[in-house]
Amino acid sequence: MTLTLYILWFLLTAAWIAALTAAQVPLRKRRLVPVRIILAVVKILLGMLAANLVMIQDIGYHFWVCYVLTACHIALYGDALGDLLILPFVIAGKRESYALPQGILCTALAVSYLVFGTVNMQLVTAERLTFRSEKLTEGKRIVFVSDLHVGSSQSLATTDKTIRMIAEEEPDLVLLGGDIVDEYTTKEEMNWVFSQFGALDAPVYYIYGNHDRQDRNELTGGALYTPEELETALQDSGLRVLRDEWIRFSEDLVILGREDVSRPERLPLAEIPARPEDAFVLLVDHAPYQTEEIEQSGADLQLSGHSHAAQLFPLLVLYDLTGYEAYGTYLHGATTLYVSPGASGWCMTFRSEKRCSYAVISLMPEMD
Repeated sequence: MTLTLYILWFLLTAAWIAALTAAQVPLRKRRLVPVRIILAVVKILLGMLAANLVMIQDIGYHFWVCYVLTACHIALYGDALGDLLILPFVIAGKRESYALPQGILCTALAVSYLVFGTVNMQLVTAERLTFRSEKLTEGKRIVFVSDLHVGSSQSLATTDKTIRMIAEEEPDLVLLGGDIVDEYTTKEEMNWVFSQFGALDAPVYYIYGNHDRQDRNELTGGALYTPEELETALQDSGLRVLRDEWIRFSEDLVILGREDVSRPERLPLAEIPARPEDAFVLLVDHAPYQTEEIEQSGADLQLSGHSHAAQLFPLLVLYDLTGYEAYGTYLHGATTLYVSPGASGWCMTFRSEKRCSYAVISLMPEMD
């Protein structure tokens, strides 16, 4: 995310805030309490719709539209909150017009929401989890990173800091769970990030997400690197790509990496060679969509990302209500599924749901 994009992002949001404020001056000079309530509800619903179009609906618009819709979402939510906060004073009727104070309040709230989400996108933390199994004979520390989207939503300084934090964890292995790069990532940034991971003092395994190969590059002005250049960068950096295949990391641990569900070449589970029955099976699959497959996999633990914990408020609530497993730990038969919120976000430099994070996972033997 360049300084120019930051400036354009803030100007675009400011334009939405100014337009909403100017359009509502006549209304805010009058009490019209029922109208104010209805309008606040409409703004909340429209803000939710804008967030939904950005993060959930795959409708094939140009990615720049996401900036416009997210800026609209921010302005609408700041405005709606201002409407609700000023409403008791309007009902009490202390003064004739609330246009000026309401305009100032709504603008301040929208700007605060913009600043919060922008700062939140640059803050990355470690989420620590422990899983135990009788199949494990010794403890292992694993770092799982997904949805880094290098060059898209975070500064490279933030990405560099994240990788240094991961190195300080001294993991036994690192798993990259897809969408480490995307349609905004330049070839130079792609080469840089994989060389950084390759320099870690631990084996690094990589699976593809739905953005890594820049499959939708027509929406961003064309591909910035080829799939072959991506494969070369991974190999040159010493990263092992797992694509519908498994490796035995140790006597008690098998790692199974899946091709992304968006790819037609993804193999059915039945076509993947049989795995050792005496080892703990750690399955890495970018998207947690295939819930029936999760149970059928026979894995002990599946690690996924993709959803970014919804990224924009209040979509995580909608995910939960509709049964979509967007963040946290879930159980599918004998398989535990962990869905990471992701170490960054997609497209715009704004995140108002869970903070960006990578997972530090301790695999431990079952306690007596």
